[in-house]
Amino acid sequence: MITSILGILVLISPIREVTEYSNIVNDVQSQLKADHGYDCLDPISTVHECTHGINARLRGIYRKPCFYVLGNQMFTFDEPKGTLNDVAKSVPIKFRKSLYQFYLIRAQKWWNNQPSYVFDELSAYINALQARSELKRKDRKGIAPKVAEFIVYSICVKSDPKIKKYLQYQINRAIELGVKLDPEVIKFIKGKGYKL
Repeated sequence: MITSILGILVLISPIREVTEYSNIVNDVQSQLKADHGYDCLDPISTVHECTHGINARLRGIYRKPCFYVLGNQMFTFDEPKGTLNDVAKSVPIKFRKSLYQFYLIRAQKWWNNQPSYVFDELSAYINALQARSELKRKDRKGIAPKVAEFIVYSICVKSDPKIKKYLQYQINRAIELGVKLDPEVIKFIKGKGYKL
């Protein structure tokens, strides 16, 4: 069952009840079948990988990109115009950081016709960052810089009003979770019409 909120954020029902883990792991586990195969030894990695699984499951159901943002909520919209190659070329050279080569160049082999792939990674990393926060983990500090990097890459995807709402929501989440953005990135984000 789904219920639309403001035409973009959608409430979705869990497909099963899960109570054996922490709240955030129960959340993602409840959106996948028991034999889903996305579990990892570390709960933060489980949240990240399960997010990919949930996004794929929802895309299969609704036949368009869907991005799980925890709490039985997702965003969905049409596939953005262009290619992953277009996204890669539009990222200013000074913002091409450690993940650029793998996620925007090498990934074109598999995801070139789905530039929303960048949003899938953004949602998985932000959900993992939220897991780190909720689980009160002091390790895994490398997640926040990855979120910051994917915010920049996501903003380089051709967007429409629904995509802009999704990205603004994710930017707000990231900042609430303590992601630090350097001044040049802040200027870039604001220049693209987003609020910080």
